[in-house]
Amino acid sequence: MWHPMQRLSSEERKQQEEAAKMARTEEILQKGFGSSAATPYVTVEDFARAYREKRLVPSQAMEKLLQSVKELQPKFRPFVKLLEEDVRAQAEESDRRFRSGEARSIFEGVPVAVKDMFRVRGYPMSEGSLWPEGSDRNSPAEKNNYVVQLFRDAGAIIVGTTAMTEFGVTPLGYSVNQQGPFNAYNAKHYSLGS
Repeated sequence: MWHPMQRLSSEERKQQEEAAKMARTEEILQKGFGSSAATPYVTVEDFARAYREKRLVPSQAMEKLLQSVKELQPKFRPFVKLLEEDVRAQAEESDRRFRSGEARSIFEGVPVAVKDMFRVRGYPMSEGSLWPEGSDRNSPAEKNNYVVQLFRDAGAIIVGTTAMTEFGVTPLGYSVNQQGPFNAYNAKHYSLGS
């Protein structure tokens, strides 16, 4: 594996860009929003516009997201935990609020992944580490962290917890315990930092 802080020559950068195209990451990320998107990334505004124009409902978007995660997780390993049924339940509730004209904010129905250093109701919080048996860190949290609760109150869909270095002590972004995440443009490299 290459040292993650290595500077690339122009030729190496071109090789990395070609490898990224081969990974189909952009294609997978664009599913559901069409190839007319200017970038492979879907913004909060993109979701809000698609929902308000009734081109998509949150439950459809989350099914596409869950399918993308199934395709990308084995190679890039960004998630520590993702509870599919919880994501679907949140999406259905968001669908209901849109149907009844009660969307809470621009974040209504928008997927939000939470770093594994914040408590998320229903998810254990490992902070990138392994905890002894019986530790409360291995048990699902009973309450949300304040910021996570703000997102939930705004109608965002919490889609899971993401991998991090053990206690966040290195800038490399790689978790030995979770064996990831890897750089989405080249799985031979770490993702680096937050």
